[in-house]
Amino acid sequence: MSDEVSLDGPAVFSLAEGFDVGAEGGRLVRLREADGIADYRLEPEGNNNVVLRYGGRVAGEGADIFGMPRAVVDGKGVFLDASSAWYPLFRVSAVTYDMEVVLPDDWELVGQGVLARLGNGRFRVEARTPQEDIYLVAGPFTVYERTTHRLPLSVYLLQPDEALASRYLDAMGAYLDFYAALIGPYPHHGFAVVENRWQTGYGMPGFTLLGSRVLRLPFLLKTSLPHEILHNWFGNGIYIDPVAGNWSEGLTAYLADYLVKEADGDGAQHRQRSLARYADFASGGRDVPVAEFRSRHNDASQSVGYDKVLLVMHMLRHRIGDEAFVAGLRRFWESQRFQRADFRDLLRAFDSAGWDPEGFYDAWVARPGAPALTITRADAPEREGGYELVLGLAQAQQEAPYPMRVPVYVMLEGEPEARRLDVTLTGRDATVRMDIAQRPLRVDVDPAFETFRRLSELE
Repeated sequence: MSDEVSLDGPAVFSLAEGFDVGAEGGRLVRLREADGIADYRLEPEGNNNVVLRYGGRVAGEGADIFGMPRAVVDGKGVFLDASSAWYPLFRVSAVTYDMEVVLPDDWELVGQGVLARLGNGRFRVEARTPQEDIYLVAGPFTVYERTTHRLPLSVYLLQPDEALASRYLDAMGAYLDFYAALIGPYPHHGFAVVENRWQTGYGMPGFTLLGSRVLRLPFLLKTSLPHEILHNWFGNGIYIDPVAGNWSEGLTAYLADYLVKEADGDGAQHRQRSLARYADFASGGRDVPVAEFRSRHNDASQSVGYDKVLLVMHMLRHRIGDEAFVAGLRRFWESQRFQRADFRDLLRAFDSAGWDPEGFYDAWVARPGAPALTITRADAPEREGGYELVLGLAQAQQEAPYPMRVPVYVMLEGEPEARRLDVTLTGRDATVRMDIAQRPLRVDVDPAFETFRRLSELE
């Protein structure tokens, strides 16, 4: 393999430890090695253009949570990404590239950009938008293609299945149109669903890698597919700042997994399940602040990075309203695309009267834990012309109180639907009073699970 690089001066890069590497037009010094990766210092000689030539065996030790090796190069397929350092990793946040690949005659290449089949097993892919990683994914795929809105869509299957491919192509186009209208234009050249030997659910720029069994589950079209498509905006379009917490998974879970359920009328049940997962796996001092979540590695980390952030985004949406929430998503995309962003960047993109992004960050991102709500008083003494409803709410957890707005529903005699009032808690407790004409019959505190909190035993 060879790369031509243009340098302004000395630069440091990393490459797989077992590779032989040489430089034409530059001086190469090996600095250190660890975990199968070696660091080099490259100094240009003469002009600033240097050609690196390198090759060797990629170490595939280690596996992810799905059992997939870190690097795969065998007779059934290829998967390489930056974690194996199969190409020189310079200290830059993102790159564009032009790459040629030679494969066996019956193999296909998955491209992150404009893909050209040159014949005789030769491919060329040109990534014109910035990429954090360069993926090399190839194998004996059957490829199904369609173009919608001048956007190429593809399905790569290890076994031919035109009906399955057609279902995915139909759904892909609909989701891409929806998210482009919600957030902004799709940021990559195309999108592909790629079948994987291991049962993964990964989203890369311009494609998703789904396991063979996973791919054929009927509910995937409404769960993993929109989630991985949306990652092309959040995660692979706006990058995660690795030292400041992973906001992308929870935001994507809210706008994909959750939003599909909400559209189907199952929003409250989905929110309850998210709170239940937090209670099962992360409450009681087993969680961490959202700002410390990096990636999912067990049930506790998932309940913080996905479930808690999902409820936090829901609280934000209801705090500022749908119009301001959508405007904030668009503003975040326009201002941060192809850049690294953290939770503060995300929250500052939302704008509304009285909205305090720093206070919201301190309460729901920087702190661990969750509030536990309890009713301390519920009276309705008769007054002239009706009743006075007196309702007291408190946070019963040992930790300091969280500033929050709690929806309360009151069922009144003779009215078919409950009335909603929002109780603002700035401290440990609050009492609200409301004059009403009818006798109150029932009071429910957050019955639709719209706030992030600890569930009661009855829930």
